[in-house]
Amino acid sequence: MKKVKFNVYISPELAQEVREMAFEHRLTLGEFFEAAARLELQRLQAEEAKPKEPKLRTGRPLRPVGRSPGRFG
Repeated sequence: MKKVKFNVYISPELAQEVREMAFEHRLTLGEFFEAAARLELQRLQAEEAKPKEPKLRTGRPLRPVGRSPGRFG
């Protein structure tokens, strides 16, 4: 299978964790990231398939009835 170079930037802490885990499981970094990317793609595709909840309308926030604008008590 042909491979494509795909550079990403991650935090040093995450990079260290990934290196250790990949080494522990005898994976190359490429294999590790490919597996992780596939899992995340599957999760996102499953999420897209779920019915969407209606979004709240944006605009001016409602004020509680009977209270002045500057008082929260």
